[in-house]
Parts: sequence; structure tokens; C-alpha cells
Amino acid sequence: MADSSLSRDRGIKLRSYARAGIACYWIINLLERCVEVYTRPINQTPEPSYLDKQMITESESVALSIGDPELGHIPVRDLLP
Repeated sequence: MADSSLSRDRGIKLRSYARAGIACYWIINLLERCVEVYTRPINQTPEPSYLDKQMITESESVALSIGDPELGHIPVRDLLP
């Protein structure tokens, strides 16, 4: 969960996961009370990153999927303390 580690989660960890080709990376952002969802990694660049970023707010649900099939949704408020 990201509170004091948010800059590291958005920086070195995000680049590391993109470089490894991790298809979907979530950050549970405690400061803004949302889930950041990063998809479509770009890993063949000097600064690996993700093409898509979604900010899913506390009043919404985040889709849970493994590969293509969507398995369901998780309310963001259930992920926050």
C-alpha cells in the first residue's frame, strides 16, 4: 500500500515491472484514496513505463482479471483501511 512509498511505487517499481513485462500493475494509493491501474507495458525503452493509467476512486470498483477473462470487480473502498 502506498503512503510513504508512493514516489518509489510510481518510479523505480513501476519501471521495474514494466521492464519485466508485467501486464497489469496496481498501486493502492492511500493518500488519494484510489487505486492506480497501469496496463500495456512499454519495456523496450530506456525508461520503461506503461501506455495506460487509470485512477479508480473510492466510490468505484476495480476489475480483476487474469489475462483476458474478467473475473469480477473489487470495490476500491474494500482495499482501503
